[in-house]
Amino acid sequence: MAEEETQENSQPVSQPSGGGEEFVSLVQARRIALAHARENRDLYARRYARQDLIWEVVNREELTENYLIRLSYRPARGFLGRAGLEEFTIDRQGSILSRRIISRPVRRRKIPGCGLLTVSVSLLLLVLALGVLASAI
Repeated sequence: MAEEETQENSQPVSQPSGGGEEFVSLVQARRIALAHARENRDLYARRYARQDLIWEVVNREELTENYLIRLSYRPARGFLGRAGLEEFTIDRQGSILSRRIISRPVRRRKIPGCGLLTVSVSLLLLVLALGVLASAI
């Protein structure tokens, strides 16, 4: 990972210029996907488009003519649940060919009073266990 970060910092994103075509690396394609996701939130549901989000590279793959980058995304604060997943296809010149949402974040539903129920059941079991031990002595 440290080697990847070194490469990332030392190599600027290459774009085609004039006559000769320059190609981007897989690391650079990852950076392009992350930057595009941060700057273009219109694809996200309204509730997520206005929140601070965290993106994480889940998978990156080098194909014959392009790169496939998968990112997970989720709200930065107070989110419990499964992160959303999006996929980018980036060509060798660094252009984004496609971007699609595979799944949206799913919040885990909180059961009201679940903590209280757990504590109550634990106390009941403790009282029963102590009662059984006391009657056995």
